Amino acid sequence: MSDDIPGSCFSPVSDPAVLKRLDPSVSAEVRVADISRFPVSETKQASEYSRTYRPLPLLFLDGRRLPTARWPNSTDADDGKPESWALIDKILEKGGLLEDGGCLDSATRPADRKVENVGGLFSYSGDRPSRWTEAGEVYVQGFWSFDWWESTMPIGGIDVANRTIRLKYPHVFGLSQGNPSPRRWRVLHVLEELDVPGEYYVDFVAKRLYLIPPKAMGRLSFAWSTQDLFRIGTGTHDIQFRNLKIQEARAAAFCGGDVERIRIECVRMRGLGRGVSFAHADNCTIRSCDFLEMAGGGIKFSGGDRRTLRRGDNLIEDCLFRDFAQFELTGARAFYVTGVGETVRHCEITGSPYVAMILTGNDNIFEFNVVSNVVTCGDDGGAFYKGRNPSCRGTVIRYNIWQD
Repeated sequence: MSDDIPGSCFSPVSDPAVLKRLDPSVSAEVRVADISRFPVSETKQASEYSRTYRPLPLLFLDGRRLPTARWPNSTDADDGKPESWALIDKILEKGGLLEDGGCLDSATRPADRKVENVGGLFSYSGDRPSRWTEAGEVYVQGFWSFDWWESTMPIGGIDVANRTIRLKYPHVFGLSQGNPSPRRWRVLHVLEELDVPGEYYVDFVAKRLYLIPPKAMGRLSFAWSTQDLFRIGTGTHDIQFRNLKIQEARAAAFCGGDVERIRIECVRMRGLGRGVSFAHADNCTIRSCDFLEMAGGGIKFSGGDRRTLRRGDNLIEDCLFRDFAQFELTGARAFYVTGVGETVRHCEITGSPYVAMILTGNDNIFEFNVVSNVVTCGDDGGAFYKGRNPSCRGTVIRYNIWQD
C-alpha cells in the first residue's frame, strides 16, 4: 500500500543541474530523498482515452494526499475555481480524432479518411511554459473540447518563440471549442513548478523524490505500487471481506473478473486509486463501507444479463462516498453500475467535481440516499446519470435527498 519515508531521509538539493531547473526563490527550501529502494515506475498513457487514475506515485502527510508540482498552483478543493486553471489563448489546430486517426467529418467513410495521427495545437499567453523546455515529458490536464470531458495528456512540443503547445496524441473529440466557456488546462508534475510547501516531484530516472516540506511536518508515506491490493480471480465465489482498513495506494482495493456472492462489509477505503472494480458480479454485497478521497472512483461493475433480463441482484447499502474523483475529475463516479436488478440504498454521496453516479440497465433501484455537493467543476451534467439507451427501463429512483 504505502511505505513511510522518515524526515531524516531528506536533505538539501546539491545537484547543480537540478538547482538550475528549480525556481531560485524556493530552491533553498527544496529537499530530496533517495527512493531507489522502491521499484517505482511511471504509468505511461498509450493514448488520451486511457484516462488513467494512477499516473504517479502518491505522497501522503498524516494521511492527507499532497499535490504534485503544478501550475497554476491549486489543491483538489480548488478544481472548480477559475484561478486553478490557465486558459487556451487560441485553438490553432484541432488535431486528429482518436477513433480513426483522422479529422474529417463523420460522413466520410472510415476507409476514405486521411490518417492524421497528430495532437491538437493551441497558443497560450505569457511566458510560463518557457520554463518547461528541459522537463522531459510534461503532462497537461485540461477540458480540451467540452466541460464534461477532462483528461490528462502528454505535451508533444512547446514552441516558445510562437507561444504554442502541441499535444502528443489525438484527443477523443479533437481540440475544439465544444462549449462556449474558455478551454481550461494546467500542467502537472513538473520540477520547475515545485514552488509551494507540500508540493512534490518524482524523478523516475534518478529515483529521487523532491519535496518542499510543509510548515508542520508529520508522517510521510509513499504509495508507489500499481498492483491492486486484492485480486479476485474469475469464477471466484462465496468470499467475505470484513472489518478492514485499506489506505494510501495507487491502485484499487478489490479488483476481479466474473465473481459471485462476494461480500465486502465494514471496510474503510481511503486515498486509493479506486475502491472496488469487478468485470461482472452477481449476488454480491457491498455494505457499510467508506470510500474516501479516491483518485478514480468508488465502485464499478456490471451484473445480470440484459439480453435475457436475468437479474444480478447486487446490493450497495449503507456506504459513504466522499471526495471520490480527486484525479479523474469527470471520469470517476461514486459507483458505475450497469445490468439488471441492482440496488443502491441508504448511502451518502458527497464531493464530486462532476456526475456523481451512473446506474444504467433494467429494473434497478436507487432509494433512501443523500446526495450533495456534486457537479462543482464540469458542465452539462447532473448528480445521477442513466444513459440514453431506450431499452434501459424499469429503474426506480425514490425517497432520496438531493441538496447543495
